[in-house]
Amino acid sequence: MAVLFDADMLFALYRPEAAQAVNPKTQQPITNLKARVDFLIERLDKAGTMAYIPSPALSEVLVQAGEDTNEILSNIANNSALEIVPFGTRAALELAIMTQDALKSGDKKSGS
Repeated sequence: MAVLFDADMLFALYRPEAAQAVNPKTQQPITNLKARVDFLIERLDKAGTMAYIPSPALSEVLVQAGEDTNEILSNIANNSALEIVPFGTRAALELAIMTQDALKSGDKKSGS
């Protein structure tokens, strides 16, 4: 099993001050955001589950990383639960199909 981290997850992890995480039920900001994502990664690692980071999502975070760029890349490289993956044509097509299906069902985020 594997999971994909989007730019929102990466912002929560590496730029929590820039994250825009809101609880969809209460419309309130999510508290302890970085700690929650750290805990998730720890659980994924213990379960042997990889968290893949599509390169476009990483790019979104690195645009705002400034001097922290090398630290972020080093952290990802040294974390056995995280892996940067390319986002090619096949991935774009699969994502488009998944998004279209989610939109047709009236749930843009497909239950996530």
